Parts: sequence; structure tokens; C-alpha cells
Amino acid sequence: MGFLDTIRAMFSEKKTQLETVDLPFAQIDVFVSQHSDKIKGIEQKAYQFKQELNDRFKNIRVQLEILKRAEPDSGISASKLCVVGKSIRDNFYDNAYRAISSLPEGVQDFYLKSQDAFKVLNLDMRKAEILLMVFKKEMTDFSKVLVDLKKELDVFKKFVKRDLTVIRKYDELKEVVEKAKASKKDISKAKDELSRIKEELDFLESKKQGILEQLVELQASKKSSEVIELDKEAKELEDKNKAICSEIDTKFSELKKPLKKFEYLVSQGKYSANQRSIKEYLKSPSQAVLNDYKLNIIKILVGLTKAFGKDINLDEKQQIQMPLIIESLTEDYFRKKQEEHKVNHGLLQENYSQKTQILTPLVFKERSLEREIKALDRNLEEIQKDYDKHDKILAKHKEFLENRFNKLSSLISDVTDLPVQVND
Repeated sequence: MGFLDTIRAMFSEKKTQLETVDLPFAQIDVFVSQHSDKIKGIEQKAYQFKQELNDRFKNIRVQLEILKRAEPDSGISASKLCVVGKSIRDNFYDNAYRAISSLPEGVQDFYLKSQDAFKVLNLDMRKAEILLMVFKKEMTDFSKVLVDLKKELDVFKKFVKRDLTVIRKYDELKEVVEKAKASKKDISKAKDELSRIKEELDFLESKKQGILEQLVELQASKKSSEVIELDKEAKELEDKNKAICSEIDTKFSELKKPLKKFEYLVSQGKYSANQRSIKEYLKSPSQAVLNDYKLNIIKILVGLTKAFGKDINLDEKQQIQMPLIIESLTEDYFRKKQEEHKVNHGLLQENYSQKTQILTPLVFKERSLEREIKALDRNLEEIQKDYDKHDKILAKHKEFLENRFNKLSSLISDVTDLPVQVND
């Protein structure tokens, strides 16, 4: 017992509403095979109907030829009715012969054309009465074959509505099966293409992950113990130079107002000193000292000392502090601070050179890897777009297949009267 036979047996045992049964698509060919004999039988029956109708139409043609050659009945041969009857007979012959002379091959079309032909053959009552009076015997014989044709057409009509519809839907079913198979092939190809693209994406993602791990290792190398030690040393040297600058700036902070007054006096020509140097010391004493290789500040401080009590007034506290501050700012002091800063700066340069030798190759490698990642990201973006495009194509193919499965379900239900749902 085949799959469909099993379902039919299940349904025949139940009197309640039939439940929809899942029909795997793989069983469709089995279904087609099981129903091919039935369909062939229907097709053979349709051919027999067509042959029988063709025989009926042959009889119609014979009767038409007889009617065409017939002479009016002797009782009315000389009347006006005879002339009218002959005219109606000739027109009827021409129209009827055209209607039945070119019947199509297809059963469905043959049936429709036969119905149209019968309408032409079935004269209206008035014309039929006239012909019956003029050609009584011939029209009586013609009406008999026309009645036989009508009976055959009525039987054929029931067959067309019932069995021929099954053939049409069965043929459509076979077409949809082939389309569904094509959809399944399209889905298989789309899945293969998606799988290929996914492998490419995974490969590039894996490569990118490897590069990211290398970058992490590079970052760790940039924080090696040697680099940390050099950073510590550089920090100590920078702190020493900051301390030197802070010490100088602190000493000059008390001299800022007097020095500003002195700069004005120099601009007025009352004292001789390098006015530009004074402005630099007012702006940043520590930077001015470090850049004052000629120590113009010594001459400036001498002039400032002379101006105290004369052109620059000091309060009692300042009179005590100013000489002490200026006394500490000797040439030896400035030379010492310049030298300390120079030594520290030189050590910082050496420290920077050592760190550069360590970090430069790492930085170049890091930038190279970052460029690789950017290139990979661009490739990944393009490939991801391609993946999304093919994913949509796959979804479209799946939608087509689902629609064809639904169509198959409907056709199978129509052909077998069994409620089924085709699935994959």
C-alpha cells in the first residue's frame, strides 16, 4: 500500500471531518506515479468521448449534405414557402458546415467548440418549422441525429466538469512539482554560496583576531620592564628640572614688582640694562635664566640694587628681603642651575634615544598591523554585503518554494479529495 493509499485508508475509517496530513515533498513522485494510471484512464475516456462526438458530427455532415441536395415536398414545391425554405436551408447549411468543419484537437477546446457548433445546428423555432414543412423527411432525420448529439454533449459536459478538471489540475500539479524541484536546486545553490561566503568571512575574522592578539602583545612589549625603568628615570629627570625651574621662579617672585618698575626706568633711559632680557625675566624667570648664556641678569640685578631707595621705594620688610634675595642670585648660582638643567636634559635625550630604539620597531609594526586591520575591515564589510545579498536571495527562493508547496497542497487536495499539506 502506497503513502496516499495509507492516508485514504485512515480517512475512510473516520466519519468526522478529515484532518490535514503532512505530505513530504519527497513523496510527490510516488503520488504522481500512483495516480498516473487513473489519469491515463481519464485521458482515454476523454479520447473516446471525442471520437464518439466526431462520429456524431460525421452523421450531422451526412444529414446536412442530404438536406442540401433535397427537393421540397411535392405539395408545396410551387408555393412561395418553398422559396423561403430553400433560402433558409442554404444559409443553414453554410453556417452549420463552417461550425463543424474545424474542431480543435484539445479535449477542453473541443468541448467548447462542440457546444458552439450545437448552438448553430439547433435552429430557432420559426426557421425549424419552415424547414420541417418544406423538407419534412430530411429535417426529421436531421433532428434525430441532432438529439443524439445533444445527449452525447450532455454526458460529455458532466465528464468535462468532473474528470477533465482533474486532468488539468494533474497536469498543473506536475508543472508545479518541476518548479518546486527547481526551487530546491536554487536553494541548494544559494546555501552553498552562503556557506562559501561564510567560510571566507570566518577566515578573515580569524585573521583579524590573530592581528588583534599581536597588537595586544605589542602593547605589552611597549610596557616592558626596560621601558618602565626608562620611563621612571625620565620622570625623575623631568622632576629635577621642574624643581630647578620652580626654585628660580620662587626666588624671582619677590623681585617681580621691583623688576617691573626697573624695566620702566630703563625704558625712560634712567638706567642702562638689556630691556628685552628684563621682559623675558618678567615673563618666565626660569626659562630666561636657562637661555641667558651671557647672564645679562647679573648686570640687571646690579642696576636694580642701585635703584633701591632712590627710584624704587621699598617698605621695611622689603628693605631687608631684597638685598638677601639678590645676594643669593650670584653668577655661580645661575651657572650651577644652568649646568644641572643641561645635564638632566642630556640624560633625558639619552633616555629618549634608548626608548626610541626599543619602541620604534614596535610602533612601525603596530601601524602596519593597524593598516592590515583597516584593509580587513573593508574586505569584511564588502563580503558581509555580499553575504546579506545572497541571504536575501535564499530567503526569496524559500518563499517561492513555500508558495509552491502551498499550491501543491491545494492541487493534491483537489485531485484526491484528501486534505494534505506538502512540506520539506
